[in-house]
Order: sequence, then structure tokens, then C-alpha cells
Amino acid sequence: MKKLVLFSISLSIMFSCGESSESNADENPSTEKNETIEEVLEIDLNLNKIVEIPSDCDIEGTTVDAYSWVDNNGINYFIRTMGELKAVEPEDEYADVTASQYLYAYHFTRENNSADAVLV
Repeated sequence: MKKLVLFSISLSIMFSCGESSESNADENPSTEKNETIEEVLEIDLNLNKIVEIPSDCDIEGTTVDAYSWVDNNGINYFIRTMGELKAVEPEDEYADVTASQYLYAYHFTRENNSADAVLV
């Protein structure tokens, strides 16, 4: 008999705890989540993959890829290059020989009436 009473008390406690948390959430929805509304600026960006990089774009390394697009700044060029692979000597006799290589990213712009591309 004692087990039945304890079981019914524990069930009533579980259901009453669950009901109070739901009712609190309904009463105060602002504490549930703080949602922020962000403005979205849509940009129509048509990238064009270019094969020949303009000669006035001063870059270092071997070209990986290059893209261009036109916006309010004029003609834009985004160019990625890789430097040469250089061996790095180990600091002690037990270390492995490693290599180092740089990845460069350039952004040039050319105003509509300008003949020179400017590094941004």
C-alpha cells in the first residue's frame, strides 16, 4: 500500500512540474528566445573567371585562379597566387624536414576612367 501511495505522489509531482514550466513559457515568451532581426543586403555579384591577368596588377607567385566583377568601385580583380615551396631545415637532428609555402590573395580595382589597377 505504501508503494502505491509513493508511486502516485511521484507521478503527481512529475506532471505538476511539467505543467508549470509550460505555463511559464506561455506567460513570458520573450525569455524563451531573444530573436534579432537583421537587414539583408542583396548584392548581384557575377564573378567572371579570367585567364589573363592585367599587366598593371603587380603580383607575386604562380597564379592559382583569378576573378573579376564590376560594381560601384569599377572593375575589380581578385587574384590568388602561391609562392614557391621552400624547405625548412630542422632545429635539431631528430626533427623532420618540413616545407613552407605562402598563399597570396590580391584585390585590385580599376575605376571606370583609370588606366591603372590599384591594390585595395
